[in-house]
Amino acid sequence: MKSYKVIIIILVLCLCIGGISYSKSITKRSVHLMDDTPKNAQIFRYHFVVIAQNINETFWQSVKSGAQNAGQKYAAAVEFIGPEVQDDDEELKYLNIAIACNVDGIAVYVTDKSKLSPVINKAVERGINVVTIESDDKNSRRKAYIGPNNYEIGAAQASLVREAVNGESNVALIFGGNYAENQDSSEELLQSFKKSIESDKNIRLKSVKNSGSSYFGAEKIIRNILYDEPDINTVVCTSSDDTLEIARVLLDLNKTSDITVIGYGYSSQVRDYIKNGVIFGSVYENPEKTGSKSIECLVNLLNMKDVSSNINTGVYKVTRNNLVSNSDGL
Repeated sequence: MKSYKVIIIILVLCLCIGGISYSKSITKRSVHLMDDTPKNAQIFRYHFVVIAQNINETFWQSVKSGAQNAGQKYAAAVEFIGPEVQDDDEELKYLNIAIACNVDGIAVYVTDKSKLSPVINKAVERGINVVTIESDDKNSRRKAYIGPNNYEIGAAQASLVREAVNGESNVALIFGGNYAENQDSSEELLQSFKKSIESDKNIRLKSVKNSGSSYFGAEKIIRNILYDEPDINTVVCTSSDDTLEIARVLLDLNKTSDITVIGYGYSSQVRDYIKNGVIFGSVYENPEKTGSKSIECLVNLLNMKDVSSNINTGVYKVTRNNLVSNSDGL
């Protein structure tokens, strides 16, 4: 009886996962999305699923935007799903549902390789192309990885610390966002950061912290630093949400002159903080590009085109000096 209920749930989810009526033929697959008027009916050739780490994060909403824009370009129905807070088991559930629905392709963020690798392999064995985004799983049978290079991010952050420092700098590196729960990605970034500052005796990495999946985790960390670790005068962030929360706390406490912030992301709020000197600078990637490239890659795979196994979406830096003219990657 239990297995019967599971089958029923999967069938219902396949029908309701994105409100899409999905049909397959030998020559093409069409998805009809109807609104109030027949004129606005659209016919899609492909059906793709993007599985995010946390659908509520600003970063992942930008990935969604890029993927859906690319979906319009390539006549692809793109469903964006994932947990509302980081949850390996929920990601696994969505991956299994996508496989059961026999979609044309899957783009997935990999948190726990031990759990997701066998399921990624199962999808590929069943003829479903899978690409990883933002976090790779090289040992799986995924077709490609789309996202930034973690070593480049670590080096860019160290470069901004060096630009910001006048005298000695004691640094706290705060892992948040995509890096909070992914050990491989955070370790790559950490090693790159360490290597980039090892020749500079004025810069010391004093603390490595993790804000977790909670938005207010960064607030707790920066308050603890201010009151318990007064020797730390530089904070480096790896997520846009953490950057904004730390900047807000420093402003509220009138402590912006005590801590140099190296942020992450390129939102309008981050740019405003840089302009006003609350944040020295920011390292960023283009999440919309990650979303669009993932769909482009899945389309190319279906059409038997050559696809690179590693698609680097780029890493960029911005400070007040290049704030007005900076548009790299965006």
